[in-house]
Amino acid sequence: MPEHWCDGLHIIKIENEDGKATLVPFWLTTPHEAEGVTICFSPINIQARNWWGGASAIQVVNGKARKAKSLYHQIGSETLSLNRPMFNPRGGDFLRWAYPLVRFLERHDIPITYITDVDIERAEVIPEGTTHLVTVGPMRYWTKLLDDLLTDFVEKEGKNYIHLGSEAGQHLISLDLASSQIKLHGEFGRERLNNPLTGARPSGSKPRPPWGKMRLSTNHTNSILEGMIGSSWDKSTDQRQVLAFGKGRHKLFRQRLAQTTIRKEKGVVFNAGVSNWTWALSAFGRQGNIIVSEDAQRLTLEVLGQDTSILNSDLDSDMILDDDEISTKSLDQLEAILIKKPDNFHALLYSGIRLFDKGQHELAHPRFVRAHQIRPRSILATYRLARNHHKMGEFQSMLPLYHELLRQRPNRFHYVQQYATLLFSLGEEEEGLRAMSLAISIRPEEPAPYVSLGHHARVKGDYDTARRHLTKALSLDKAHHGALAGLAALSDSVGEFEQARSYWKNILNLYPNNERALMGLGKSLYRSGEYDEAYDVLRLVIEKKIERYIREAGNYCINIACNHFVDDQKIIDICTILLDEYLELMDSSKNGHVPVTQLVLALSRQKHIEQAISILQKHRGLYRNSSEFALVKAQIHFNAGETQLYFEAVQSAFSSVHSGAQTFDSSNKHKKLLVNSLLATNISPKDGPLVSVIMTVYKQNELLESAIQSVLKQSYRNLELIIVDDCSPDGVHSFLETIATTDDRIKVHLMKKNGGTYVAKNHGLSFAKGKYVAFHDSDDWLHPEKLEVSVGHLEENDDCVAVFSNYFRVDENGRIVFRGIGAVRPACISLIMRREEVMEKLGYFDSVRVSADSEYEYRILSVFGEERVMYLPKPFLIASVRSESLSQGGKFAVGWSGLSGLRLEYRQAYTEWHLSSEFEQNPYMPQERASNRRFEAPQEMIW
Repeated sequence: MPEHWCDGLHIIKIENEDGKATLVPFWLTTPHEAEGVTICFSPINIQARNWWGGASAIQVVNGKARKAKSLYHQIGSETLSLNRPMFNPRGGDFLRWAYPLVRFLERHDIPITYITDVDIERAEVIPEGTTHLVTVGPMRYWTKLLDDLLTDFVEKEGKNYIHLGSEAGQHLISLDLASSQIKLHGEFGRERLNNPLTGARPSGSKPRPPWGKMRLSTNHTNSILEGMIGSSWDKSTDQRQVLAFGKGRHKLFRQRLAQTTIRKEKGVVFNAGVSNWTWALSAFGRQGNIIVSEDAQRLTLEVLGQDTSILNSDLDSDMILDDDEISTKSLDQLEAILIKKPDNFHALLYSGIRLFDKGQHELAHPRFVRAHQIRPRSILATYRLARNHHKMGEFQSMLPLYHELLRQRPNRFHYVQQYATLLFSLGEEEEGLRAMSLAISIRPEEPAPYVSLGHHARVKGDYDTARRHLTKALSLDKAHHGALAGLAALSDSVGEFEQARSYWKNILNLYPNNERALMGLGKSLYRSGEYDEAYDVLRLVIEKKIERYIREAGNYCINIACNHFVDDQKIIDICTILLDEYLELMDSSKNGHVPVTQLVLALSRQKHIEQAISILQKHRGLYRNSSEFALVKAQIHFNAGETQLYFEAVQSAFSSVHSGAQTFDSSNKHKKLLVNSLLATNISPKDGPLVSVIMTVYKQNELLESAIQSVLKQSYRNLELIIVDDCSPDGVHSFLETIATTDDRIKVHLMKKNGGTYVAKNHGLSFAKGKYVAFHDSDDWLHPEKLEVSVGHLEENDDCVAVFSNYFRVDENGRIVFRGIGAVRPACISLIMRREEVMEKLGYFDSVRVSADSEYEYRILSVFGEERVMYLPKPFLIASVRSESLSQGGKFAVGWSGLSGLRLEYRQAYTEWHLSSEFEQNPYMPQERASNRRFEAPQEMIW
């Protein structure tokens, strides 16, 4: 034995060549040093339970003891030798009783000493310095001397005694120390089945599956004390307070009573009777009970005279058997371990945790998956994998993991609360509310469940309910950062940015290092237009190296530098920091290309063209969308005045769309990307079901004819172009009638009065005859193969009801617009759908001035589900940027910092409608503008 090993309980893990392992507990004792809290192990019982076979084995039947030769392993003899090795091959006994308590006390620096029942027997005294004595495990056999000493320890000396386990002193035995033998028979006559000190009474063996619940009879924290009704139990005797009781099936038609008791004499006797201290067994197979009782733990600490506040009921780890050192190693150190041992459970788990903390959830994921495969019932591995799925938005994958967590810890508060939140995310409203009610019943004064309910209501758009729950949470704890953060987020959601800033600042006053509040404050300032202050706060997030928010804060700073400061040097500085110091974070984000884009564009504006191209090529892997990469390259060439290379790069953004050939060109002599100069080339006509394309027009514009021609020149030929003139005051209607004579696929309709683009679209829909219906704006350009590709997907996928695609914008000089996430972004107007199926359920567009196409898109998703809608990555639409365009100015503007004002209010309104029971029953929107709207909208948006 190594000299530096201290006394106490130890576990050896013996690994076989086949990969299986055995856990062997053993102990070292220094009985002469025993004092304070002393834990007593029992080699007598270990020997008896595992080596004793034959005529001396005892079984209890109908409350009476009898000998049973076949009860234990047939490898022993009728007498037991104390010279045999002092270890317990039944490792589960000590894993569930002794080791959890020992490790808990050690980790909280509570001094403990160790003795054995043999030490006490030889010394004929319990060490004088011992103030609290703990015996552990099945302890069916002890001597008359130990029985007397324990009784005096409690009743005369007034000290406290705890037994964790069962069968405490049911049978009295004698030791023949001269011959080192244990004898069951002797001067005491008939086997004793009652122990007046501990309350131990008849026990049995070989039960049916032993799971059960023990209901509390006193007012403790919970109404149920979870525990194992094991293969042998203790039943109370008189003068004993029953703390918990229950029944479990023992054999077919037989029930056994189990009780947890406490007896207060001069001292206290606490007999747990069940293995409630366990939290390690889930990682090592079903070694007995794997349900933890916080009450049993608290009662144990009370009897030991310890502060019960050291129990952290939110900390749940099954790693108590493992080396603490590995949990403190750095990511690099853990990686080094994995190079040598790729399946090292601890290195996989903790390296995953390091990556998780950095916000690198995709990189962490395979680590957690493999760790969970190695130990599928490990609480920590299961929990970490579940939380990583949550960060990745993979909610369905979390469900079986939480089922396992709750199987092992059915009343663990934060598991129940998180499970409820998961059910909300999966749309299981009723089940989620039931689970959250359970969480509230476990901790009625805990604000967290109300915070979760508030968050759920806010996401649904039910802001009144959200405010009610969050206010309730705050009433339970005025300084609860979750409640304050929830109210701040709610204020942001409804556009109350000043109130949001107040909440975030309040959190920072209470908790100066609260990272979420710092980020929240920066976002609120940004959204309210306080860009200078927002920039300073968001830069602070980066300077503090708050990794989970660095990508988001960085993108906000870039946006402010580009659009508010319009300062290339600021852009270069912030983008360089993000790429030099946080490249891994950028690599794990779908928008990790943004710093590259803005950096190279700023450099190219400063005429550092070669450097810009070099950096772009270096970071090509950050671009998830190849079209975005091509457009950035095109803009660099544009800034360099290299117009031919610029246009070729734009064309490459559409490469491999369908035919592989370049299907458009520019008539502009400088090859500028202008909507009115683009034309279709190399078209191979395709046919199929009729597609109705609806275009609305209000007044003549210089791009109108190009927009019309981009529809007529589609490779997909079987279409009708329904053009609705929204009662234009100029001569555009005559122009439309004239152009209709050139192609019989054009159908022109005139509105009697101006009603806005969506009223006009609805009018066009009423004339549509196609199997599919698509839309196009009067100042945009459609890629020649857009309809062909979209219809192809619909024809090949019967379950698909709608297809959307991306777009990008150019200004009047051919300059590509890069804002926010970049140039390429989804386009509501790109919708092509199955006309009859969708319109039968959903009806028409909302008759408002702006944003009804966004509402219609989300209506489709809400009714049919995301799995029935396809989004194509290529930008099949090029939109022109004109000052008089709705999305560029005025009260309906979509600014560079995102939605705000009336558009934001409208989104909140339709989101609430989509989540309502009324919508679930009837999502149909009629064509006629009704006096009673389906949902409220800002008055300024209603015609």
